[in-house]
Amino acid sequence: MKRRRFSTEGCLHIYQKPIHGIVLFHTVRDYLMFHTIVSVVASRHKVQVLCVCPMPDHIHIILIAETKEEMAAFVQEYTSIFVKEYNKSLGRDHGHIFTVRYGCAPKRNEKDIRSCLAYGYNNPGERGLCRSAEEYKWNLLQFWGTKRDPKLLSTAEMKIIRMHRRGKWLGYDDLETLFDKLDDQQSNSLCDFILREYFITDIAAAVSYYGSFDSMLKAFRYNTGAERDLNESWIGYTDSVYSKMGSLIVQKYSVGIKDVLRNTQAERTAVYNWLSSLNQFNPKQIRKYLQLPPD
Repeated sequence: MKRRRFSTEGCLHIYQKPIHGIVLFHTVRDYLMFHTIVSVVASRHKVQVLCVCPMPDHIHIILIAETKEEMAAFVQEYTSIFVKEYNKSLGRDHGHIFTVRYGCAPKRNEKDIRSCLAYGYNNPGERGLCRSAEEYKWNLLQFWGTKRDPKLLSTAEMKIIRMHRRGKWLGYDDLETLFDKLDDQQSNSLCDFILREYFITDIAAAVSYYGSFDSMLKAFRYNTGAERDLNESWIGYTDSVYSKMGSLIVQKYSVGIKDVLRNTQAERTAVYNWLSSLNQFNPKQIRKYLQLPPD
């Protein structure tokens, strides 16, 4: 990771990756928990978020901060909360998840800012998770401008609104309670509601560099952007394989990936050996998915 820099001009591209490049986001609840934490913590600090895009094995956040101290406090606080909640979901009392340093690259002129925004929002498409930036649920583009009908709120939705107003994020225990006994359609609907309620991204500020929302999306389709200041590693295979691995694990073991990740390294290695025997996946990606150290 290059030396971390800061500037009050333009915006800042924050880049975080887990230790050993492991897959960090396995389930919908991982993404929801992350987004609600970032939303609550961003509201506590003087930062303006232009893009937040969690990927399976890393995180992009593009923001504007008044001071280096506010930027650092924001990143450190949401990271600390996320790590604590994530470890709790795997039955751990503690443990490092991210590499010690995170990347921070200032973008000062409009051309570099547009290229950075395009890069952040297009990252899912470049990694084979969607066809266009607006199709990826977790960068929140598809939720901008959408509104809820206050007359049709369910009990669960009212609880979510109350927690948000109190400055509370949704931890795994909260999400377990909220999604208990919901069918797939109801779960999808509640997931979208949470992302709308905790929406923190200032899309209007991002749009200001393009003139209109449609112009921004069109620009994203024709220019994937670039990031020359941060060293984002990629082993060269599509990230769409991770969901396939998860489905196969459910079929084989009748448990979810979180149950597998709670197992010992020896037990996860046995799962690795089975997935490897299928000859469908790159061994490095299997190890990343099962959070095993590199060979």
